[in-house]
Amino acid sequence: MPFSPKAPASMIGTFAAVLIFTMFKELFEDYYRMKSDKEINNNKTTIFNYETKQFEEKKWMNVKLGDIIKVSCNESFPADILFLHSKTDVIFVDTMNLDGETNLKPKSLLSKELYEFIKEDLESVVHDGALVDDQERPAPNINKYVDKLVKLEGVIESELPCENLESWDANVEIIAPELGNDAKTHASINSLLLRGCYLRNVDYCYGIAVYLGNKTKIMMNAKKPRRKVSNLMKMMNYMLYTVFGLQFFIISLFATLSCIWIANKGSKYDYLDLSSNVGFGKWIIQLLTYWVAYSHMIPISLYVMIEVLKLTQSSLIKWDVQIGKENSEFKPAECKNSDLIEELGQVDFVFSDKTGTLTRNEMVFKKCSVEGRIYTDVVSQLEKSENLSHSASEFKGNENSNEEETWIHAGNNGNKAVYNFFKHMTICHSVMVDKDSANVKKADSAKSDTDNDPKNSKDSEEIKVIYQCSSPDEIALVEAAKKVGLKLVDRTKEYVVVEEKETEIKYRMHKEFKFDSKRKRMSVIVEENDSYFIYTKGADNEMIKKMNWRSPQEKDVLESHLEKFARLGLRTLVMGVRSLDEAEFSQIIDEMNKIDSSSSPNKDAHMEELYERYESDLEFVGASAIEDLLQDEVPETIANLMNANIRVWVLTGDKQETAIEIAKSCKLIQEDMKEIILSIKPKNTEHLKDLPLEEANRKRQVIDEDNRKKIKQRLEQEIETHLARNELAHTPTEVFKKPLKDLVLQYPITIVIDGITLALILGDDELEQLFLTLGLYSKSVVCCRVTPKQKSVVVGLASKYKKGCIRLSIGDGANDVPMIMEANIGVGIRGKEGTQAVRSADYAISQFKYLEKLVLFHGRLGYRRVSWMVCYYFYKNIVLVFTEIYFAFYNGFSGQIYFADWLPMLYNSLWTSLTCLFAYALERDVTFEITKDNPRLYEAGQKKEYFSFMIFWKWVALSLFHGVVIYFGCSYGFRGVIDSSGKTEDLWFASTIAFSCIIHLVTYKLAIELLFFNWIVIAAGLGSVVFYWLFVIVFNTSAISQVFQPELEYVYFRMFSTGKFWIVLFCLPFIALIPDITIKYFKQLYFPCESDNVIRESKKKGLLK
Repeated sequence: MPFSPKAPASMIGTFAAVLIFTMFKELFEDYYRMKSDKEINNNKTTIFNYETKQFEEKKWMNVKLGDIIKVSCNESFPADILFLHSKTDVIFVDTMNLDGETNLKPKSLLSKELYEFIKEDLESVVHDGALVDDQERPAPNINKYVDKLVKLEGVIESELPCENLESWDANVEIIAPELGNDAKTHASINSLLLRGCYLRNVDYCYGIAVYLGNKTKIMMNAKKPRRKVSNLMKMMNYMLYTVFGLQFFIISLFATLSCIWIANKGSKYDYLDLSSNVGFGKWIIQLLTYWVAYSHMIPISLYVMIEVLKLTQSSLIKWDVQIGKENSEFKPAECKNSDLIEELGQVDFVFSDKTGTLTRNEMVFKKCSVEGRIYTDVVSQLEKSENLSHSASEFKGNENSNEEETWIHAGNNGNKAVYNFFKHMTICHSVMVDKDSANVKKADSAKSDTDNDPKNSKDSEEIKVIYQCSSPDEIALVEAAKKVGLKLVDRTKEYVVVEEKETEIKYRMHKEFKFDSKRKRMSVIVEENDSYFIYTKGADNEMIKKMNWRSPQEKDVLESHLEKFARLGLRTLVMGVRSLDEAEFSQIIDEMNKIDSSSSPNKDAHMEELYERYESDLEFVGASAIEDLLQDEVPETIANLMNANIRVWVLTGDKQETAIEIAKSCKLIQEDMKEIILSIKPKNTEHLKDLPLEEANRKRQVIDEDNRKKIKQRLEQEIETHLARNELAHTPTEVFKKPLKDLVLQYPITIVIDGITLALILGDDELEQLFLTLGLYSKSVVCCRVTPKQKSVVVGLASKYKKGCIRLSIGDGANDVPMIMEANIGVGIRGKEGTQAVRSADYAISQFKYLEKLVLFHGRLGYRRVSWMVCYYFYKNIVLVFTEIYFAFYNGFSGQIYFADWLPMLYNSLWTSLTCLFAYALERDVTFEITKDNPRLYEAGQKKEYFSFMIFWKWVALSLFHGVVIYFGCSYGFRGVIDSSGKTEDLWFASTIAFSCIIHLVTYKLAIELLFFNWIVIAAGLGSVVFYWLFVIVFNTSAISQVFQPELEYVYFRMFSTGKFWIVLFCLPFIALIPDITIKYFKQLYFPCESDNVIRESKKKGLLK
């Protein structure tokens, strides 16, 4: 390129290095992705071959739609398979890879008729009246079974592939001569075996492939997460645009000045062969010349270095033993998105789930209310907590006199009402029984040893069972029922088997109304002694509306009991039952079957309407109260987060009283805070059901509008009250523009809001702004009775009106995924509700208490390190470029470069980048213990004290001054220097000295800015300088310099022989740094920040060296 003032090789080297690094990074990731895909595609499965009439092993990649597949125990399903047959009509699958839940899920076979059709050939062989071991069991009649498979035909009409894991619909028509008429049946998600799951607890199963490859549900759910970019990186990009603007201004100016110089003086210098006719083409050439000359003002390696720095920070988090310790095991924190490491140091809001996040999700049945009386177990550990509110303690004292009988005693001593309550808990649930195989073998072996001892035979035959369920609450209920003599021993698609006084009782289960977050309840239709019942349980606020109360007093007593349970922080469920006559039962079954088999797109709505119709007029059975203890150090963690000026919002589905008591126990609501409870009691709208639809909707709108007016008045009143009390005057618009540190009230407040009130606020811009305004003034907010969708909307509300705020969401369950995805930073807790939250999160930890160190220490340091790295990286490049820029004023704006080509090219890659990488990767001002004692240190990130336009341009201004000192110090300091041969030293002599001074200058500047030194940092700094001198000594030898840079031949040797060089090398960098040192210590003495004060006090106490 004729316009380039540099050798092409030196320019290509820099770009090539960055491109090669990126290429190898992508190659590394693609290789492991390909390796993983190949491994999965080459997995083997057993498929029926219709031509050979045999089952054959084939690779997963060769599975086709309609193939009949055999899957053995502990094998993974190669496709989404419709379950046709197994030894039993219910099998268990492990869905850990799909939804992250550890409990086994039951799957039911497609058709009972098909099961009976081939059962005779595959059922267990009975020998001498007892089941024999698998090794002794004769093989089934495979030939006869194969003949039936060959004759088996059918049609499956299923919905299009989708990612929904909760529902699936298909209509299946089975055609087989032996079945007589065509067998038509409806298939649901309960009969679909999903790819990625594992078969458990049964030897084998058969199914037909319905969805393959990318059409399977696990692949449909394998979407790339939304790319999140930190605010700091966005700001850096804007700053880069300003630097680019400065660069373009300079090169445009110099191109213009060059043309002016040529036009005015070009004719005077004949030997330069410059034409005085200067046009636009010449200006473009000069523009490109300067663009190439000053190209390293914007370092292309900056993004690479920042990415490496962030990966290093992520590794430090993973290696931190203090946030990976769980019991006696080490489970390191996971950093799935290192791009957000600095975002952790600027968090304004923390949105947290409660159950499993703040609490342990270890449910223990504590109390119950039956027939107007409270039955208790032992005094709750929560009552013993020092953090329990006064109201809860007072209730405990008044309650004990009414709880003389425990529920265990009442259930075991003939109390019929208590017995029916626990029977309800044993029947109405989604718990599955997993019989522990180890205990089965142990029992079998014990039985053979004790056949001659009748005393031991009973104990040896007892087989331990393990309860599996996605809800820990239901397991707690079933475990409690076992203590009163009602032991759940088995649950199939058709029966619930309960052991009572050594007698097994079978309850025929016809239909199940599954739980959903909208209805907040579940039901089962059960046949018992030729009678039919609907057993229902659910959230108290929903169930109370569905009861047919015997008297108003019965309802009032229950509500008072529920309030007492809530004040103890207990989770409550209400149980009810409804008897059905045979006509009602038949009608429900017919309606459900009709809806199941329909192809209507509104079948879900029809089913919900059916649930609403029959889950009513219930007879009250009882209410349960379950305890879920707080995790360790939750109160201290929340208190420190709030002391760090972080607003903490807890979003929970619990009722208001329960949420308040838990909030008090975990210091979310503190003694000095005023509680503002926002709760609009909804008017009774039951009478609207009898009105025409349009009139009913109109009246509902009138009621909602009236409620909105009440909420608006209340919000405005609270805002005015607290602004006046704290002598402040802000409008909502002003509040959203002010930093959070300016919104801290002298008299702190906290907000408690329920889901109904929140639903009226969300979607109304005026109410949203008023609510968020009050929320910004509050140190904490508790949102109760909220749905997963509301959680997500509340998280989005903060950024909708307060631009630039950083939101962190933390949760442990699938219902927390929407708010985790919505937040700037998502943190997942490894809990008992699966790993969906962890998979969707940017970071994963084992307990809530680790959030304190993750945010206040690692987050704060991450923000500090990345901020200074960006500023320093631009600084060291601008120093180099501006030293060259000053030279332009002395060369007629010709575009002549000041430094030899290869020196600037190697400046970043060899001599300065690794030094700052090591230094800032380990930079630290205070320890975690000091941070924990001084949480206000965290406010630096919220105030953007380490990175802003002002701070960035301060670094740029200092770099301009440093460039002036280095250029003029070397140019004038070595003007007229004569070598040993009597010749005046040339340009390359002075510029190379200037370059060497810059190497020392930027290293000293780094040392001045650092606060933490260890042998790694010192070795990196000294090593880079020593490596520079060793490299250039070799580089300036004749053999090498003639190949790469002839201008530098023996230049360094001539420099070493000049005494003035050594004086300049050691003095000039320190002269340039005088303003830096003065500004730093002047600021620390007269305008210290929080960090300066803490460091000074810590050094006095001997906590820092």
